[in-house]
Amino acid sequence: MTECQRPAVEATRELLEGVDWGTLRHARGPAVDLPAHLLALAEGGPEARAAAMAELRRTIFLRGLRYPATVAAMPPLIELLRHEAVAGRDQIVILLVDLLAGYPNAYLVGGYDAAALGGQDWDPEDLPAQLQRELDRGCHVLAALLSDGDPAVRAAGAYGLAWIGEGRDRARDALSSHYEQEEDPVVRGAVLLALSYAEPTET
Repeated sequence: MTECQRPAVEATRELLEGVDWGTLRHARGPAVDLPAHLLALAEGGPEARAAAMAELRRTIFLRGLRYPATVAAMPPLIELLRHEAVAGRDQIVILLVDLLAGYPNAYLVGGYDAAALGGQDWDPEDLPAQLQRELDRGCHVLAALLSDGDPAVRAAGAYGLAWIGEGRDRARDALSSHYEQEEDPVVRGAVLLALSYAEPTET
């Protein structure tokens, strides 16, 4: 761990220590292995990060299925986005959206409606509602990515904002405002696509 990585590692570790991972389950059983994988995203080299990301997809997102441990993994993942020293933040955003929506291409045509994940009358304890709530809490973190120096991270921030449920107006405002100042054509395209997701059409 380098000194520049230390704040991300310490903040992530603090979140991880507040969870009883042995009581949560993922695709392989008790989620006791998740803290190591999440910390590897914060402090590992390229190979360690790639291995950790693969393990996360095999455990909390196996074939698109999500688990109680999936919900618990979202706050540490969002925390990682706060720290510029964390490499691969664009991939972390993509993972977060997958954890929420399953296979996001299902929403390419009609746009994303948070209620579509669990029906119009969500029980707040339903897994889809919990996943949406955790992502919504990270809305300001995703919006901050729009100011990052890395175009890939800015594009990912826009992509993440497209999936905000509660607070969608704030997400749209952030996207619209950023579009006017963004100079990178790829990022501008990502912002426009995100705005189209954030405006579900009625069918």
